[in-house]
Amino acid sequence: MEKSSYEESIENVQNVLIRLSSDLNVYFVIVATLNSILHPISYIFMSSQYRETLKSVLGGKRKSVISVQPRLSSFVSTPAMCVP
Repeated sequence: MEKSSYEESIENVQNVLIRLSSDLNVYFVIVATLNSILHPISYIFMSSQYRETLKSVLGGKRKSVISVQPRLSSFVSTPAMCVP
């Protein structure tokens, strides 16, 4: 049984759409990959705050801060109870 020209054209359109969608998928994966590679590099060159944060996160010079605060007593005085 032979296919009609209509069925063949529908099949051709489907093949083209499948090919186009797979090509677009590859294209967007490449764009997302390049973006994720180049984004931190652009921030390193542009922002001093980003560089300082990156250094502190990756273990650069850390500033140690010691905070001393008086400790309040945790005891609470309650009135004595008499038991008969």
